[in-house]
Amino acid sequence: MYLYILFFTCLLITLFSLRKFKDIFAPACIICEMFTISSLFAIVSAKFVNTDISIKTCIYLPAQLIVSIFVASLIKNHKKRTELEKQADVISISRWKYALLLTAVALLTAVYCAFYLREILISDGASFTQKMASMRQRSITEGLGIPRAVIYILKITTSFAYFSSYIFIHNMLVKKKSRRKCKHNLIYLWSVVFLVASSLITGARAELIYFIVYVVIVFTLVRSKLTYKKFTFKSLIKPALALAAALALFYLSSFIIGRTSDSFMRLISTYFGSPIIALDRFLAEPKTFDLWGKEAFYSVMHFFDRLGLIKGDVGSIHAEYVYINGEIYTNVYTAFRAYIIDFGVAGSFVLQALMILIYEHFYGKCKFSKNQLGHVNVKFIVYGLISHAIFLHFYGNYFYGQIISSHIAIMIVLIFAYAAILSGKKQKKIGKTEWQVSRA
Repeated sequence: MYLYILFFTCLLITLFSLRKFKDIFAPACIICEMFTISSLFAIVSAKFVNTDISIKTCIYLPAQLIVSIFVASLIKNHKKRTELEKQADVISISRWKYALLLTAVALLTAVYCAFYLREILISDGASFTQKMASMRQRSITEGLGIPRAVIYILKITTSFAYFSSYIFIHNMLVKKKSRRKCKHNLIYLWSVVFLVASSLITGARAELIYFIVYVVIVFTLVRSKLTYKKFTFKSLIKPALALAAALALFYLSSFIIGRTSDSFMRLISTYFGSPIIALDRFLAEPKTFDLWGKEAFYSVMHFFDRLGLIKGDVGSIHAEYVYINGEIYTNVYTAFRAYIIDFGVAGSFVLQALMILIYEHFYGKCKFSKNQLGHVNVKFIVYGLISHAIFLHFYGNYFYGQIISSHIAIMIVLIFAYAAILSGKKQKKIGKTEWQVSRA
């Protein structure tokens, strides 16, 4: 009963946000859209486990969405108009430097995959997928025998894939809009192949989800600078079809890495709907930690712990499980559990408002600033890099817990380094050492 009320309330708030901001990718709209989808799947998931939520959750979640819309409206991005860049040129970079970096990334990816393949082969299980599942379980309970230096390889290869895919998307859209020729653009996709390989060999799909979100955001930002499209509710059809296709691929990938025996609907509804039901159980009996910031700022606390600045237990990224009818249900509670644990219910609204304020301001700087195309725009890349936090806000505490971290800081530094090393000067003619544009 209450889950239906929550769904229709979230749906109305989402429709209001879309009408107000006229942008399905505005941060506040994304959060409203994803919680509406999550509440819909929560209805399905609740049917499988025969449960419901309380009136408290029906009030708390819509209130957070309303706060998000109110704070976003203060930035006034919805009153601005995007400046089109009709003379945008493709990005020119040094060919030989990129070839050297790509070769290095390929070798590092091979080393990374070799270490994880060894861990899979020594794990228990009759088939490769069973061994992979066993390896993932060992990584949680006892850890793997992989040197930290090898783990840092992923930061180098992933950041390079983000950098390269931005150039590919930029040049592809500029080429399409201006009808110009752009040679060697497909070379930028090799780093994406390496990213997919390194992600699948670990049995983890999170990095692939982050990357898909990144591609969607960067594609949208670059296209908005080239073509103006008026928002209509009919424009929601393509994103809805893309989401359905993504869900199907997500389910199929579960068989590859040996992580499911459930039906399609049960698996998807559990992933998307269980966080709301788990949050409801938490709101019924909220708790606090003895160490402030232990869950909300998980990555920062662990960084301080490695430096020896904090003593004692600094927590785990894995929360305790919720049991329904005596069976394990989930251990993800949306982002709000971490907020409430460290700051209380009132403080959770402050954290939500601050996050929206940061994302809306950053989004506005990307979408409405001039002279954004024709060069390596690190601003677009960084915004795309951190965008998964708002898409997955319904699932967990990604902004304060993961985006504010040394991992993301290193990724950003690497992206700046790639831009500094590879960015070439624009030339009127096609040089032998530059991938440049030519008029059709």
